[in-house]
Amino acid sequence: MYQVGMVPLEHGRKYTREVSWYVRATPHHKRRYCATKLMGRLTGPARLLAMSWSNVDLGTREFLQRLAESPLVRQALPNAAVVGTLMNK
Repeated sequence: MYQVGMVPLEHGRKYTREVSWYVRATPHHKRRYCATKLMGRLTGPARLLAMSWSNVDLGTREFLQRLAESPLVRQALPNAAVVGTLMNK
């Protein structure tokens, strides 16, 4: 659960919602630093990926878009039954 003032940890589907709450709870004049704080809380491969981005002046929206487009996001697997029936035709 998100607590006011706490930078959310990266942990799956709830992360985007918690980032939204975090940004809204941050005073307007400090919001430009949100993405930097979020990058600092990433762990593992997500942290390595974020640290490899050359532009450190990311906005929160661009930060989330880059994470969503990264190879770290699990892609949906094709339905094996449908693929099997298509191959047998």
